[in-house]
Amino acid sequence: RKDFFDVSQTYTNSLSVSGGNAKTTARLSFTNLTNKWIIPNTGYDRNTIALNVSQKVNDKLSISTKLSYNNKYSDNLPSTGYNNQTVMYNIIALVPNANIDWYKQYWLPGSEGLKQIRPFSNGLDNIYLSVNEMLNKSSRNQLIGTISATYEFTKNLNLMVRSSIDWAAEARAQQKPKDAARFPDGMFRTQDIDQMETNTDFLLNYKHKITKDIEASYSVGGATMMNKYKMVSLNADKLRYPGIYTFANVQDKVEARSRTAEFAVNSVYALAQFSYKNYLFLDMTSRVDWASVLAAEFSQDNVSYFYPSVNLSGLVTEMFTLPKAFSFWKLRASWSQVGGGGVIPYLTGYDYEPRATYPSGMANPLYISNENLKNELSTTVEFGTDVRLFNSRLGIDATYYRSNITNQILKVPLDKATGYNYKIMNSGLVQNKGVELALNGTPLKSNKGLTWDMTLT
Repeated sequence: RKDFFDVSQTYTNSLSVSGGNAKTTARLSFTNLTNKWIIPNTGYDRNTIALNVSQKVNDKLSISTKLSYNNKYSDNLPSTGYNNQTVMYNIIALVPNANIDWYKQYWLPGSEGLKQIRPFSNGLDNIYLSVNEMLNKSSRNQLIGTISATYEFTKNLNLMVRSSIDWAAEARAQQKPKDAARFPDGMFRTQDIDQMETNTDFLLNYKHKITKDIEASYSVGGATMMNKYKMVSLNADKLRYPGIYTFANVQDKVEARSRTAEFAVNSVYALAQFSYKNYLFLDMTSRVDWASVLAAEFSQDNVSYFYPSVNLSGLVTEMFTLPKAFSFWKLRASWSQVGGGGVIPYLTGYDYEPRATYPSGMANPLYISNENLKNELSTTVEFGTDVRLFNSRLGIDATYYRSNITNQILKVPLDKATGYNYKIMNSGLVQNKGVELALNGTPLKSNKGLTWDMTLT
């Protein structure tokens, strides 16, 4: 309905200041974004402050920092989905030739705040009531920071140490007036979400020449990650007086729910790279992770898991003398494994779940935990070639791959007569295999700068 929707508008304004000298550089910026969406009374504002500083302390030590603060605020975000709480759902049911002005006065005269006007339908909300009274508010603050330092012991040996944080806090609120379709007595809900992830890692690098033809580089490192999440929600689904959206205005009890989750992963890893005459290359990696999500109350046998990889590639055009038509020819083969424990904690123990049936209520869990939960493991084999002909005017890139994922962490359904809905299990084998082909060419390339490139996959 053109007579209902607005023209979307987004305004972005930025201001930045930068400077430095031979050893220090810095940049400070501020960005404001204001958005008005196509649905009336919706949109958001976002303010971002960013700071980047790099410092070369001396010939061996360099330090850099990045800091970004972001605030996003909206007094009404549009609802989405196929349900009678979204504006788009209600618009579908509008009489096509109805005058949109019939909906703009949405309160029944004399019953303002109590009875809405619903032309042609008693089951759907007035679209102007939806956009002006059924509000979805959000205020989100986010801070992202990184600091890293690199120290060069020698020309061939250096150490990198880095730490970062990603913190976000969001306050959400939803309100619906009396006589709303799903909430005839009104509704007011809030959610306060706080989440933070910190990462710290280091990497020691060393490179040297073993012989005149063989070069090598080695890296060893480690990392630790901590993730924390906390959510507290309050629900009041029956309000006493219209237009007052506080928990003091509730007819019945206020339902409180909360969820807290924490997990961590510690890792050590190593990498080795070898090259022979700059045409034959061998890369090897190995990694061990310790994931807290796999720890059980009486066992930590499955907490750690190991996964390596190896990759071999060679430039055939550098190894042998080929016909002049061959501009470039590369062969490659790799085998790799990737392990993971997931990001959902507390699946290995029996934990009560909160219930809002009565204050501070707890109930048995809906699933059977698995004290012997193992990590998922993906194993991939890949072979490929990259051929370019006629001064790279014609190219073919072909790859064959096969990937097997085992020990998937799944929720296996159970008969509800057992008292549970599902059981946590390591199960399943997912195999993906196939061939990827890419043909690229340059049928036209003139000296005057006109080029026509084509790619077929």
